This record gives sequence, structure tokens and C-alpha cells, in this order.
Amino acid sequence: MLKDATATGKNKSMDTEFRAILLGVRRSIGLLSPKEKRSLVVATFIMLITGILTNRPAVILGKLVDQLVAGTVIQFGVVVPFIILLAVVVLAREGLTVVRNYLVENIATQTDKDQTVQVIERLLKVDLGGYLYRQQIGSLYGQTDITKGHATRG
Repeated sequence: MLKDATATGKNKSMDTEFRAILLGVRRSIGLLSPKEKRSLVVATFIMLITGILTNRPAVILGKLVDQLVAGTVIQFGVVVPFIILLAVVVLAREGLTVVRNYLVENIATQTDKDQTVQVIERLLKVDLGGYLYRQQIGSLYGQTDITKGHATRG
């Protein structure tokens, strides 16, 4: 009975974590422009292709070994096409990885820049003058000190 209650508690905890992750994803996607969303879709598609290309060298080497074992004499002419194909697959995979990294880093940099500009823009529009005139300077200092985590004596 206790074991079932613990499993249920873990499931609730996992559901809570999963919902928090989904909420973060929704908020993050909401910050992106349509162009950036398209770039992320392209980057995801590139990840799929590179995942497939990651496994291809093992398959190619397996076919090469099958060709070599089937013959009685190892011929260099049989090996060359496999080596060329291996090189092409590995270079294509690495090239696509570079493109994917560029897309993702560009999106992250642009989003960070846009959000920083929006925050600074909002801070510059805040009417601090009106707030400062209504408050005594000491109380303002105390409030900012408390937000830093320091306790002030009255």
C-alpha cells in the first residue's frame, strides 16, 4: 500500500515537472518571430538527418566487410567506393551540424538581444522621478537594501 502511494507521489511530481517544462517551452516559443520559428523547424529537420547520417558509416563498413569476405582476393578497387562514400557521409553530417549550430546560436543571440532591448526600453520609461519625490530617500535605500537580502535596523 505504501509503495503505491509513493509511486503516485512520484507520478504527480513528474507530471508537475513535465507541465513546467511545457510551460517554459510555450513561453520561449512565444518570444520568437515567425522567421526564427521556421529556423528552429529547419534545425530540427537537420538534427533528424544528422541522426540518420550518424549510423550510416557503420552500415557502409558492414557492407564493405561483406564484399571483402565474399571474395577470395581483396581488391583495392572494391574498397575505394566505400571509402569515398564514408568520407562523403561524414563530411555531410559534420557540415549539417555546423549549419544547425549556426541556426540555433543565431536564434538564441537574437532572442537575447531583443529581450534585453525590451527590458531596457521599459526601464527607461519608468517614472522614477515621481516615485523618488513621494518617498524619503532613506526609505528608498532601505527598500533597495532589503531586496538585496540585507536587513536594516529601524
